[in-house]
Amino acid sequence: MKCNWFNDTWLSFTGRKLEQELGDGWTEGIHPEDRSRCLSTYSDGFKARKPFFVEYRLRRSDGEWRWMADYGMPFDDLDGQFAGYISYCFDITERIQAEERVREMATELSLTEERERRRLAENLHDDVCQILALVQIKLSVARQDEEHRRELMSESERLIDRANRALRSLMIRMSHPAIYELGFSAGAEWLIED
Repeated sequence: MKCNWFNDTWLSFTGRKLEQELGDGWTEGIHPEDRSRCLSTYSDGFKARKPFFVEYRLRRSDGEWRWMADYGMPFDDLDGQFAGYISYCFDITERIQAEERVREMATELSLTEERERRRLAENLHDDVCQILALVQIKLSVARQDEEHRRELMSESERLIDRANRALRSLMIRMSHPAIYELGFSAGAEWLIED
């Protein structure tokens, strides 16, 4: 389970000499938080003589921690005897950072949706529900007050029209045609500017 060779790309990446990396020396470059998980995966694969895969942070020659995807494949010698592993790594830092940005955006989107739901509920309560409550009162009074019935009915019609316009306005804001015509990104950008 000791490493006996590293290619020039690895040595250039880590900034270390081959002699420093041989045996278990290469593990010195693994981030302390990832080291035991990495070595456990490596050891388990080696003992089972099965391929392994592990992601971990590795210190680059400039001191920056970079995420690596490490694939290990067992191989046999010419006599068919297990001879060790060939491992290859890829720097996946950009992918990890992109995944983190996606998670952050998903969280922000979730918070934005929650704020929008609250704002919608407040708008419905403050505008539409209050107007409808007022209509209900006016209609109740109109039922008992024949003298003012026409006036109360006209006011109720105007209030219902106002509630209808408020609802229509909310509906347009919630699913603006710009989003359908321009696509989500461009439509959202246009709405933000608007």
